Amino acid sequence: MLPDRETLFQAYLSQETGYDADRLAVLDRGFANSPYQADLPAYPDRLAAPIPASDLPTPGQWHPYPDRGQRPILNDEALGFLHPDIQQACLCIGTWQQQTWQTQWWGRQALTPVEFWSATKIIPLIYLVAQANTQAPETPIDTCLIRDGEHPQAYRFQELATDVISYQQQIATSNAIAHSLKLFATPTALETWLKQLTGNANLRFQGRYGEPPFLRLPELYDPQRDRVLLRAEAEEHRGENAVSAYDLTRILTMMAWHPLLPPNAQIPGIQAHSWSPLITALGTDSARYVDLALATLDLTPRLRSPVILSKMGFGRSNIRDRSELSYTAFGHWLDTRERPARLRTFCVTLLAAHVCHDPHEEARILDARMATEVTEILRWLMVLA
Repeated sequence: MLPDRETLFQAYLSQETGYDADRLAVLDRGFANSPYQADLPAYPDRLAAPIPASDLPTPGQWHPYPDRGQRPILNDEALGFLHPDIQQACLCIGTWQQQTWQTQWWGRQALTPVEFWSATKIIPLIYLVAQANTQAPETPIDTCLIRDGEHPQAYRFQELATDVISYQQQIATSNAIAHSLKLFATPTALETWLKQLTGNANLRFQGRYGEPPFLRLPELYDPQRDRVLLRAEAEEHRGENAVSAYDLTRILTMMAWHPLLPPNAQIPGIQAHSWSPLITALGTDSARYVDLALATLDLTPRLRSPVILSKMGFGRSNIRDRSELSYTAFGHWLDTRERPARLRTFCVTLLAAHVCHDPHEEARILDARMATEVTEILRWLMVLA
């Protein structure tokens, strides 16, 4: 018998003993403690592999994955079972039918632009790959170097992308690297590009990430052909990073399902050779909510060919006087409890907020709450659906 939501929350909260806002039990668990470390190199091949058709799971209306710039049919009341601390949410469920992705989109205030903290760092990473491949479709991004005339060293894209996602600080802080990578676009160009992908004209994405850039004038250099593919723009990013739960869910599904999407639904420009290093970087998130949920539901040994991509964000807003935790995650695996094994693939974005005027207690509660709600979503997807 699976525990009810409150029992589950209290169990997760008990694991927060000794943790505080600077380090939390699940948010900062780290990829080094994930049971899926050995699976990481196989993520690109698993996502690009042909998928056998199956019966439509889960009752409800299914629709083809929308074209680029078109918003899906979204039920913005379907996630009412989530705890009130979840302020915004979007869940996309996928299944493979008639050689295309069929989807359902569920939400809670899913189209409201808000601050998602560091979860939005996936956007400039994806933009850089798309622009690099547009400039030189034949050139894998990881054969190029990112360098700065003021800095003596140069770096591979995957090294920097992994530091942004994992918080390992092998090269620099996540904020400083993400700020540098945003400089490859003007604020307006990056925001417009994102709007054109998701179809959400209300988003605002012209802000930075709280630290000076690691590389002040980065350029993407192709040493094999001795040419610069992209240079930093002169205009600094100053403004808001206010996107919706839908926007993050949409761009992460576009990235993860890229090889099997029709051309009019893909992110323009991205080639397979440069898609792969981005996918493996997105697998190294420090937050391990999906890992914990699968273990709690005793599903870890029942999965085959798992892929888990995610990015967390966390901070305390002085304006709103509360702590906030965001998480966008993509899961894709074969469920071997059924014969034949059934494909489960989904993407979810959540923003949780809590206020009790003690930042450390707010953080502990949010970490346990996010773990609880991710578990509840997977319980529905994997156990009840």
